[in-house]
Amino acid sequence: MDHINELSAILKGLLDWNKPRVNCLTQLIINLFLFRTVNLSELAVGFCGNAQLPSNYRRIQRFFQKVSFRSNFIARLAAILFPPGEKGWYLSLDRTNWKFGKSNINILMLSITMDGIAIPLFWKLLNKRGNSNCEERVELFKSFIELFGKEKIRSVLMDREFVGCEWLTWLHDNDIRFTVRIKHNIKTISNSGRAVYVRYLFKGLTVKHSMVLKSRRVIYGINAWCAGMRLESGEWLITLTNHDPSDSLERYAKRWGIEILFGCLKTRGFNFESTHLSSPDKLNTLICLLSIAFCWAYKIGEWKSTVKQIRIKSHGRQEKSIFRLGLDCIRTAITTLHIRYDQFKEVMQRFWEPISGMNPDLMREL
Repeated sequence: MDHINELSAILKGLLDWNKPRVNCLTQLIINLFLFRTVNLSELAVGFCGNAQLPSNYRRIQRFFQKVSFRSNFIARLAAILFPPGEKGWYLSLDRTNWKFGKSNINILMLSITMDGIAIPLFWKLLNKRGNSNCEERVELFKSFIELFGKEKIRSVLMDREFVGCEWLTWLHDNDIRFTVRIKHNIKTISNSGRAVYVRYLFKGLTVKHSMVLKSRRVIYGINAWCAGMRLESGEWLITLTNHDPSDSLERYAKRWGIEILFGCLKTRGFNFESTHLSSPDKLNTLICLLSIAFCWAYKIGEWKSTVKQIRIKSHGRQEKSIFRLGLDCIRTAITTLHIRYDQFKEVMQRFWEPISGMNPDLMREL
Protein backbone atom coordinates (compact mmCIF):
# COMPACT_ATOMS: atom_id res chain seq x y z
CA MET A 1 0.00 0.00 0.00
CA ASP A 2 2.97 2.37 0.46
CA HIS A 3 3.30 2.84 -3.31
CA ILE A 4 -0.41 3.76 -3.53
CA ASN A 5 -0.12 6.24 -0.67
CA GLU A 6 2.96 7.95 -2.09
CA LEU A 7 1.54 8.34 -5.58
CA SER A 8 -1.83 9.45 -4.15
CA ALA A 9 -0.11 12.20 -2.17
CA ILE A 10 1.49 13.53 -5.35
CA LEU A 11 -1.77 13.43 -7.33
CA LYS A 12 -3.63 15.11 -4.49
CA GLY A 13 -1.37 18.11 -4.97
CA LEU A 14 -2.39 18.35 -8.63
CA LEU A 15 -6.11 17.74 -8.29
CA ASP A 16 -8.67 19.34 -6.01
CA TRP A 17 -10.25 15.97 -5.18
CA ASN A 18 -11.03 14.17 -1.96
CA LYS A 19 -8.81 11.33 -0.77
CA PRO A 20 -11.03 8.37 -1.85
CA ARG A 21 -11.23 9.69 -5.43
CA VAL A 22 -7.49 10.31 -5.62
CA ASN A 23 -6.81 6.81 -4.25
CA CYS A 24 -9.10 5.32 -6.88
CA LEU A 25 -7.35 7.30 -9.62
CA THR A 26 -3.98 6.12 -8.34
CA GLN A 27 -4.97 2.47 -8.41
CA LEU A 28 -6.47 2.83 -11.87
CA ILE A 29 -3.22 4.29 -13.22
CA ILE A 30 -1.15 1.54 -11.55
CA ASN A 31 -3.45 -1.15 -12.92
CA LEU A 32 -3.36 0.28 -16.45
CA PHE A 33 0.33 -0.60 -16.41
CA LEU A 34 -0.14 -3.88 -14.61
CA PHE A 35 -2.81 -5.32 -16.90
CA ARG A 36 -2.39 -3.20 -20.07
CA THR A 37 -6.13 -2.93 -20.58
CA VAL A 38 -8.94 -0.45 -19.94
CA ASN A 39 -11.45 -3.21 -19.26
CA LEU A 40 -12.97 -2.25 -15.90
CA SER A 41 -13.42 -5.84 -14.74
CA GLU A 42 -9.70 -6.46 -15.22
CA LEU A 43 -8.70 -3.21 -13.56
CA ALA A 44 -10.81 -4.08 -10.51
CA VAL A 45 -8.77 -7.25 -9.93
CA GLY A 46 -5.65 -5.30 -9.02
CA PHE A 47 -7.17 -3.00 -6.38
CA CYS A 48 -5.46 -3.12 -2.99
CA GLY A 49 -7.38 -3.51 0.25
CA ASN A 50 -9.83 -5.95 1.78
CA ALA A 51 -12.83 -5.16 -0.43
CA GLN A 52 -14.27 -7.95 -2.56
CA LEU A 53 -13.93 -7.85 -6.36
CA PRO A 54 -17.60 -6.78 -6.96
CA SER A 55 -17.10 -3.87 -4.54
CA ASN A 56 -13.98 -2.73 -6.37
CA TYR A 57 -15.79 -2.93 -9.69
CA ARG A 58 -18.66 -0.78 -8.37
CA ARG A 59 -16.11 1.67 -6.99
CA ILE A 60 -14.59 2.07 -10.45
CA GLN A 61 -18.05 2.49 -11.97
CA ARG A 62 -18.84 5.28 -9.50
CA PHE A 63 -15.52 6.93 -10.32
CA PHE A 64 -16.42 7.16 -14.01
CA GLN A 65 -19.96 8.27 -13.19
CA LYS A 66 -19.01 11.12 -10.86
CA VAL A 67 -15.47 12.22 -11.65
CA SER A 68 -14.27 14.52 -14.41
CA PHE A 69 -10.96 16.27 -15.03
CA ARG A 70 -10.65 19.95 -15.84
CA SER A 71 -10.98 20.39 -19.60
CA ASN A 72 -7.40 21.63 -19.99
CA PHE A 73 -5.73 19.50 -17.29
CA ILE A 74 -3.94 17.21 -19.74
CA ALA A 75 -2.84 20.14 -21.92
CA ARG A 76 -1.30 21.87 -18.89
CA LEU A 77 0.41 18.66 -17.84
CA ALA A 78 1.80 18.15 -21.35
CA ALA A 79 3.11 21.73 -21.43
CA ILE A 80 5.11 21.11 -18.25
CA LEU A 81 6.52 17.79 -19.43
CA PHE A 82 7.13 18.76 -23.06
CA PRO A 83 7.61 22.54 -23.15
CA PRO A 84 7.62 24.36 -26.50
CA GLY A 85 10.90 25.51 -27.99
CA GLU A 86 11.54 29.06 -29.10
CA LYS A 87 9.54 28.47 -32.29
CA GLY A 88 6.66 26.66 -30.57
CA TRP A 89 5.25 23.18 -31.07
CA TYR A 90 4.48 21.20 -34.16
CA LEU A 91 0.84 20.16 -33.71
CA SER A 92 -0.90 17.22 -35.35
CA LEU A 93 -4.62 17.01 -35.94
CA ASP A 94 -6.01 13.53 -36.55
CA ARG A 95 -8.84 11.17 -35.76
CA THR A 96 -9.18 7.60 -34.52
CA ASN A 97 -12.40 5.61 -34.52
CA TRP A 98 -13.89 2.17 -33.98
CA LYS A 99 -17.28 0.67 -33.28
CA PHE A 100 -18.47 -0.83 -29.98
CA GLY A 101 -21.84 -2.51 -30.48
CA LYS A 102 -24.06 0.17 -31.99
CA SER A 103 -21.92 3.00 -30.63
CA ASN A 104 -19.36 4.84 -32.74
CA ILE A 105 -16.22 5.76 -30.81
CA ASN A 106 -14.83 8.62 -32.89
CA ILE A 107 -12.14 10.86 -31.39
CA LEU A 108 -10.74 14.02 -32.97
CA MET A 109 -7.42 14.85 -31.29
CA LEU A 110 -4.97 17.75 -31.31
CA SER A 111 -1.50 16.78 -30.10
CA ILE A 112 2.09 17.94 -29.78
CA THR A 113 4.33 16.15 -32.29
CA MET A 114 7.98 15.60 -31.38
CA ASP A 115 10.72 12.99 -31.73
CA GLY A 116 8.52 10.57 -33.67
CA ILE A 117 5.67 10.57 -31.16
CA ALA A 118 2.69 12.75 -30.27
CA ILE A 119 1.46 13.97 -26.88
CA PRO A 120 -2.30 14.49 -26.33
CA LEU A 121 -3.49 18.05 -25.69
CA PHE A 122 -7.17 18.45 -26.56
CA TRP A 123 -9.72 16.11 -28.08
CA LYS A 124 -13.37 16.02 -29.01
CA LEU A 125 -15.68 13.00 -29.13
CA LEU A 126 -17.69 13.08 -32.34
CA ASN A 127 -21.21 11.74 -32.02
CA LYS A 128 -21.16 10.31 -35.53
CA ARG A 129 -19.20 8.19 -37.97
CA GLY A 130 -16.70 9.66 -40.37
CA ASN A 131 -14.82 12.90 -40.71
CA SER A 132 -14.98 16.00 -38.50
CA ASN A 133 -16.30 19.33 -39.74
CA CYS A 134 -14.80 22.81 -39.60
CA GLU A 135 -16.75 23.82 -36.50
CA GLU A 136 -15.46 20.82 -34.51
CA ARG A 137 -11.86 21.50 -35.51
CA VAL A 138 -12.14 25.21 -34.72
CA GLU A 139 -13.40 24.33 -31.22
CA LEU A 140 -10.19 22.42 -30.48
CA PHE A 141 -7.99 25.22 -31.77
CA LYS A 142 -9.83 27.86 -29.79
CA SER A 143 -9.15 25.82 -26.64
CA PHE A 144 -5.47 25.68 -27.54
CA ILE A 145 -5.21 29.39 -28.38
CA GLU A 146 -7.04 30.41 -25.21
CA LEU A 147 -4.53 28.48 -23.10
CA PHE A 148 -1.26 28.92 -25.00
CA GLY A 149 -1.72 31.54 -27.73
CA LYS A 150 -1.17 31.24 -31.50
CA GLU A 151 2.53 32.03 -31.16
CA LYS A 152 3.09 28.54 -29.70
CA ILE A 153 2.02 26.94 -33.01
CA ARG A 154 5.01 26.24 -35.23
CA SER A 155 2.87 24.43 -37.79
CA VAL A 156 -0.29 22.30 -37.81
CA LEU A 157 0.33 18.97 -39.56
CA MET A 158 -2.63 17.22 -41.18
CA ASP A 159 -3.45 14.36 -43.52
CA ARG A 160 -5.72 14.47 -46.60
CA GLU A 161 -8.81 14.13 -44.42
CA PHE A 162 -8.34 17.69 -43.16
CA VAL A 163 -8.81 19.76 -46.29
CA GLY A 164 -11.61 21.99 -47.53
CA CYS A 165 -12.04 25.67 -48.32
CA GLU A 166 -13.80 26.64 -45.09
CA TRP A 167 -11.31 24.94 -42.78
CA LEU A 168 -8.08 26.00 -44.51
CA THR A 169 -9.42 29.53 -44.94
CA TRP A 170 -10.09 29.73 -41.18
CA LEU A 171 -6.51 28.67 -40.41
CA HIS A 172 -5.07 31.08 -42.98
CA ASP A 173 -7.22 34.04 -41.94
CA ASN A 174 -6.27 33.49 -38.30
CA ASP A 175 -2.53 33.45 -39.11
CA ILE A 176 -2.16 29.81 -38.07
CA ARG A 177 0.63 28.08 -39.96
CA PHE A 178 -0.32 24.72 -41.45
CA THR A 179 1.09 21.92 -43.58
CA VAL A 180 -1.44 19.51 -45.05
CA ARG A 181 -1.26 16.66 -47.52
CA ILE A 182 -3.67 17.11 -50.43
CA LYS A 183 -5.10 14.74 -53.00
CA HIS A 184 -3.25 14.48 -56.30
CA ASN A 185 -6.42 15.04 -58.35
CA ILE A 186 -7.31 18.47 -56.94
CA LYS A 187 -7.41 21.04 -59.72
CA THR A 188 -5.34 24.19 -59.90
CA ILE A 189 -3.97 26.51 -62.58
CA SER A 190 -0.74 25.72 -64.44
CA ASN A 191 1.88 28.28 -65.48
CA SER A 192 0.22 28.45 -68.90
CA GLY A 193 -3.13 29.32 -67.31
CA ARG A 194 -4.80 25.93 -67.86
CA ALA A 195 -6.84 24.07 -65.24
CA VAL A 196 -4.91 20.89 -64.39
CA TYR A 197 -4.69 18.26 -61.70
CA VAL A 198 -2.07 19.30 -59.15
CA ARG A 199 -0.02 16.16 -59.88
CA TYR A 200 0.53 17.50 -63.40
CA LEU A 201 2.78 20.21 -61.94
CA PHE A 202 5.16 17.47 -60.73
CA LYS A 203 4.93 15.15 -63.72
CA GLY A 204 8.69 15.11 -64.35
CA LEU A 205 9.56 13.72 -60.92
CA THR A 206 11.08 10.27 -60.59
CA VAL A 207 10.59 7.99 -57.59
CA LYS A 208 11.92 9.39 -54.27
CA HIS A 209 12.66 12.78 -55.78
CA SER A 210 10.87 15.90 -54.59
CA MET A 211 10.24 19.43 -55.80
CA VAL A 212 8.89 22.70 -54.40
CA LEU A 213 6.95 24.83 -56.85
CA LYS A 214 8.51 28.27 -57.33
CA SER A 215 5.22 30.16 -57.20
CA ARG A 216 2.09 29.86 -55.08
CA ARG A 217 -1.08 28.15 -56.29
CA VAL A 218 -4.70 28.71 -55.39
CA ILE A 219 -5.97 25.41 -53.96
CA TYR A 220 -8.99 25.07 -51.66
CA GLY A 221 -9.35 28.84 -51.93
CA ILE A 222 -5.90 29.42 -50.39
CA ASN A 223 -2.99 31.03 -52.21
CA ALA A 224 -0.23 28.81 -50.85
CA TRP A 225 2.87 26.81 -51.70
CA CYS A 226 2.98 23.23 -52.95
CA ALA A 227 5.68 20.59 -52.72
CA GLY A 228 5.51 17.11 -54.20
CA MET A 229 7.22 13.74 -54.16
CA ARG A 230 6.75 10.45 -56.00
CA LEU A 231 6.74 7.55 -53.53
CA GLU A 232 8.13 4.07 -54.20
CA SER A 233 4.57 2.78 -54.40
CA GLY A 234 3.96 5.13 -57.31
CA GLU A 235 1.62 7.23 -55.16
CA TRP A 236 1.96 11.01 -54.98
CA LEU A 237 2.79 12.85 -51.77
CA ILE A 238 1.80 16.50 -52.28
CA THR A 239 1.66 19.08 -49.51
CA LEU A 240 0.06 22.50 -49.26
CA THR A 241 1.44 25.05 -46.79
CA ASN A 242 0.97 28.73 -45.99
CA HIS A 243 4.53 29.19 -44.71
CA ASP A 244 8.11 28.21 -45.59
CA PRO A 245 7.69 25.51 -48.26
CA SER A 246 11.35 24.46 -48.42
CA ASP A 247 10.96 21.68 -45.83
CA SER A 248 7.20 21.14 -45.98
CA LEU A 249 7.55 17.46 -46.95
CA GLU A 250 9.84 16.84 -43.97
CA ARG A 251 7.41 18.74 -41.71
CA TYR A 252 4.50 16.68 -42.93
CA ALA A 253 6.42 13.46 -42.15
CA LYS A 254 6.40 14.43 -38.47
CA ARG A 255 2.61 13.95 -38.51
CA TRP A 256 3.17 10.19 -38.28
CA GLY A 257 3.82 10.67 -34.56
CA ILE A 258 0.10 10.86 -33.84
CA GLU A 259 -0.44 7.50 -35.53
CA ILE A 260 2.20 6.08 -33.17
CA LEU A 261 0.37 7.69 -30.23
CA PHE A 262 -2.92 6.04 -31.22
CA GLY A 263 -1.10 2.71 -31.46
CA CYS A 264 0.36 3.17 -27.97
CA LEU A 265 -3.06 3.93 -26.53
CA LYS A 266 -4.45 0.88 -28.32
CA THR A 267 -2.82 -2.47 -29.05
CA ARG A 268 0.82 -1.46 -28.41
CA GLY A 269 0.03 -0.20 -24.94
CA PHE A 270 -3.26 0.00 -23.08
CA ASN A 271 -5.77 -1.62 -25.47
CA PHE A 272 -8.14 1.34 -25.56
CA GLU A 273 -10.51 -0.53 -27.93
CA SER A 274 -11.35 -3.01 -25.19
CA THR A 275 -13.37 -0.41 -23.30
CA HIS A 276 -17.10 -0.99 -22.91
CA LEU A 277 -17.68 2.68 -22.10
CA SER A 278 -19.67 4.67 -24.63
CA SER A 279 -20.85 7.70 -22.63
CA PRO A 280 -18.90 10.81 -23.79
CA ASP A 281 -18.28 11.97 -20.21
CA LYS A 282 -16.91 8.58 -19.16
CA LEU A 283 -14.81 8.29 -22.30
CA ASN A 284 -13.33 11.73 -21.66
CA THR A 285 -12.30 10.63 -18.19
CA LEU A 286 -10.80 7.44 -19.59
CA ILE A 287 -8.79 9.37 -22.22
CA CYS A 288 -7.40 11.56 -19.42
CA LEU A 289 -6.31 8.43 -17.53
CA LEU A 290 -4.66 7.01 -20.64
CA SER A 291 -2.93 10.32 -21.38
CA ILE A 292 -1.44 10.45 -17.88
CA ALA A 293 -0.23 6.85 -18.14
CA PHE A 294 1.17 7.42 -21.63
CA CYS A 295 3.11 10.54 -20.57
CA TRP A 296 4.51 8.69 -17.56
CA ALA A 297 5.68 5.78 -19.72
CA TYR A 298 7.22 8.05 -22.34
CA LYS A 299 9.13 10.22 -19.86
CA ILE A 300 10.51 7.15 -18.08
CA GLY A 301 11.48 5.71 -21.47
CA GLU A 302 13.34 8.94 -22.26
CA TRP A 303 15.23 8.69 -18.99
CA LYS A 304 16.05 4.98 -19.42
CA SER A 305 17.30 5.58 -22.98
CA THR A 306 19.86 8.08 -21.63
CA VAL A 307 21.04 5.58 -19.00
CA LYS A 308 21.43 2.81 -21.57
CA GLN A 309 21.05 3.43 -25.29
CA ILE A 310 18.34 1.40 -27.03
CA ARG A 311 19.88 -1.32 -29.19
CA ILE A 312 19.55 -0.91 -32.95
CA LYS A 313 18.61 -4.16 -34.71
CA SER A 314 20.00 -5.37 -38.05
CA HIS A 315 17.13 -3.79 -40.03
CA GLY A 316 18.13 -0.37 -38.66
CA ARG A 317 15.22 0.15 -36.27
CA GLN A 318 15.29 0.35 -32.49
CA GLU A 319 14.74 -2.86 -30.54
CA LYS A 320 12.12 -1.01 -28.46
CA SER A 321 10.36 2.31 -28.76
CA ILE A 322 10.92 4.87 -26.02
CA PHE A 323 7.28 4.40 -24.97
CA ARG A 324 7.63 0.61 -24.73
CA LEU A 325 10.90 0.96 -22.83
CA GLY A 326 9.16 3.14 -20.23
CA LEU A 327 6.06 0.95 -20.13
CA ASP A 328 8.12 -2.18 -19.44
CA CYS A 329 10.22 -0.39 -16.82
CA ILE A 330 7.16 0.79 -14.86
CA ARG A 331 5.42 -2.59 -15.16
CA THR A 332 8.53 -4.35 -13.87
CA ALA A 333 8.76 -1.94 -10.94
CA ILE A 334 5.10 -2.53 -10.04
CA THR A 335 5.18 -6.32 -10.33
CA THR A 336 8.37 -6.64 -8.28
CA LEU A 337 7.48 -4.18 -5.53
CA HIS A 338 8.23 -6.73 -2.82
CA ILE A 339 11.90 -6.90 -3.84
CA ARG A 340 12.43 -3.69 -5.86
CA TYR A 341 10.50 -0.99 -4.04
CA ASP A 342 13.36 1.47 -4.59
CA GLN A 343 12.99 0.99 -8.35
CA PHE A 344 9.31 1.88 -8.17
CA LYS A 345 10.09 4.98 -6.11
CA GLU A 346 12.61 6.07 -8.71
CA VAL A 347 10.29 5.73 -11.71
CA MET A 348 7.60 7.54 -9.75
CA GLN A 349 9.78 10.37 -8.51
CA ARG A 350 11.45 11.02 -11.87
CA PHE A 351 8.07 11.78 -13.38
CA TRP A 352 5.68 12.93 -10.66
CA GLU A 353 7.77 14.92 -8.23
CA PRO A 354 8.90 17.62 -10.71
CA ILE A 355 5.25 18.06 -11.70
CA SER A 356 3.98 18.23 -8.13
CA GLY A 357 6.60 20.84 -7.35
CA MET A 358 5.56 23.09 -10.24
CA ASN A 359 4.32 26.53 -9.22
CA PRO A 360 0.60 26.74 -10.19
CA ASP A 361 1.11 30.33 -11.37
CA LEU A 362 3.84 29.15 -13.71
CA MET A 363 1.50 26.48 -15.04
CA ARG A 364 -1.02 29.15 -15.97
CA GLU A 365 1.64 31.13 -17.81
CA LEU A 366 2.68 28.22 -20.06
